[in-house]
Amino acid sequence: MSETLRRSYADGPYGQVHLLEGGAVDGGRPPLYLLHATAYSSQPFIPLMERLARSRRVIAPDTPGYGGSDAPPGMPPFERYADAFIDLVERTAGAGCTPVDVFGYHTGALIATEAAARRPDLIRSLVLIGIPYYLGDEREERRAVLAARADLTGVLEQFQERWDYFITDRTPGLSLERAYACFVDELRAYPRHWWAHEALFDYEPQDRLPLVGCPVLVLNPDNALARPSREASRILPQARVVELPGLTSAIFDLGADVLAGEFERFLEEFDAA
Repeated sequence: MSETLRRSYADGPYGQVHLLEGGAVDGGRPPLYLLHATAYSSQPFIPLMERLARSRRVIAPDTPGYGGSDAPPGMPPFERYADAFIDLVERTAGAGCTPVDVFGYHTGALIATEAAARRPDLIRSLVLIGIPYYLGDEREERRAVLAARADLTGVLEQFQERWDYFITDRTPGLSLERAYACFVDELRAYPRHWWAHEALFDYEPQDRLPLVGCPVLVLNPDNALARPSREASRILPQARVVELPGLTSAIFDLGADVLAGEFERFLEEFDAA
């Protein structure tokens, strides 16, 4: 665990929410919340958070049912994940610290945009990476992969494919320890690991993204989500896209300095206003 960040819990609509937090509480800037991808937790953000915490308060909650957060009693509609995040911000931002800034990655990106559409008074700006903006047949193709259901069994081999993905075939330069942490993250969510993805693919982002009124920075690494992210940015009213061709995978470990620089340049525009 990072020496810069600390763990805590907050109450939420489904029980306790696990948080990673760091940075100056009295820095004069609103907190930055970071929303992770399914089926991980906030831990992949640690290298990025360590850099951002030098200049602002950063808070990364685990989505209900993932990481260290309690799970809903059943799979909620996707909008309920946004409601749970709104509830968390109201509980944790602190008096006089709203509206806040929010970063969302993959599933977290659309939780962030839905929250911004619902509560423009609560969210000042968004930074998004890897927007899973899929429509039509492509959406169903991605659902079949990402929302595949798998019950727990007594056979270790059921996790072989995930071990190969995270460990055996990990990105060059990514440490074994960091890869293993992501592998464990996903296993912690079994057997409900697919819930947020299934809810996501029942959600209609094409109707909701045009309702996001705040400024949005879309950081776009060169990977499979680059095209969907560009397409989503076209219907976000105040979006700008920054292409990051030098980043492909393990972006929060291998590209933490690059990402932190882009975050700071964008957020400083509002801090100075």
